[in-house]
Amino acid sequence: MTPEYLAGFLDGEGCIDFIRDVRRDTLCARIRISNTHLGVVKVIQSTFGGKLYDLPLMPRNRQKYEVTWSGKQAEKVLELVLPFMIIKRAQALLVLDAMRNQRTSRTSLRAGLSLEQRTKNNAANLQIRELNRVGKPN
Repeated sequence: MTPEYLAGFLDGEGCIDFIRDVRRDTLCARIRISNTHLGVVKVIQSTFGGKLYDLPLMPRNRQKYEVTWSGKQAEKVLELVLPFMIIKRAQALLVLDAMRNQRTSRTSLRAGLSLEQRTKNNAANLQIRELNRVGKPN
C-alpha cells in the first residue's frame, strides 16, 4: 500500500472535512474513507493508522466499513498524500492551511482563539462544506 494508492482511494471514496470542538471553539481535521470491501479498508488502516468502524447497515445495501483519522494524525496523512491528490486537493489544502493558522494563533493550549481566527475558521468550515456538497459540478 503506497501513499499514491491512498491518495487515489481518498479522491474516489473519501471525505476531508472538519470536526468542531465546541468546548474550545476550534476546528479539528478529519478524513474518512468508506467502502464495502473490508479487506482493502483493513489494509489501509494497518498501513496508515486510523480507526476502523463498521458503519450501520442500511436496508438493501451491503455492509460498509470506514477508516477515520482526526487531528494531527489526519494532518500527517494529508501531508503524505497531498502530492498525489487530484479531486480533493482543494479540500486537503484548505484543511491543512486552517490547522496551521489555528495552531499559530493560539498562545497556549488553554488560550482561546481570537475573534479573527474564529471568523477564519467559520469561513473555512463553510468553504469545505461547499467543496464537499454532493452533486456539485466540477
